[in-house]
Amino acid sequence: MRIGILLLVGALALADVSPAVPHSVGPCASDTSAVQHRRTEVAGFLGFEDHSANGLPFRPAESSIAVVTDSATCAAGLAALNALGGGPEQSVLILDLSGSGWAIVGSTLLEDTADYFTREWQYLFTIHGAG
Repeated sequence: MRIGILLLVGALALADVSPAVPHSVGPCASDTSAVQHRRTEVAGFLGFEDHSANGLPFRPAESSIAVVTDSATCAAGLAALNALGGGPEQSVLILDLSGSGWAIVGSTLLEDTADYFTREWQYLFTIHGAG
């Protein structure tokens, strides 16, 4: 019985019990529980207010908003975000907005900011409180 308890305690000590902290592979934040939530928020925001004058899609299907996993794209987004002066960030969660722009969103459920950019990484605007 003691051995079983010790093994359980040891396994818990080695387990990653902090799901709010994003894992990173290079500049791309990944393995985060916030991805679906952020996609829903961004789709809702772009469906509520028309930003097509900025080149962003109006009322995109949530399924057309993809998580970026390409390191070169994440590095470009990271550089654009850090150029705004809020960083320095080490990794970012980027959503491809139906091929027409980018949203860099909070990679945990506690971060509720989204920064929107053109395809050429020109800053457009920031939304606080909702993707």
